[in-house]
Amino acid sequence: MTTLRIARRRQGLKPEVLGEWIVCPDESSDSSKLAYIRSQLRLAQAEEPDAGWKLETRGTEVSWHPIQV
Repeated sequence: MTTLRIARRRQGLKPEVLGEWIVCPDESSDSSKLAYIRSQLRLAQAEEPDAGWKLETRGTEVSWHPIQV
């Protein structure tokens, strides 16, 4: 299982998290769950274009890192 989240980094503060989801690694990239996550990211970016909302996943070398949508 993979954990995805929509978050933005804030200097000196914990990241603000908009949402967090568990996704199966073999889930199709056009699944309804991933489509929903992408739509939530687009909404957040449209409402606050300068806020720096990104899709992140857990990594092995660092706790969270951004991924391409």
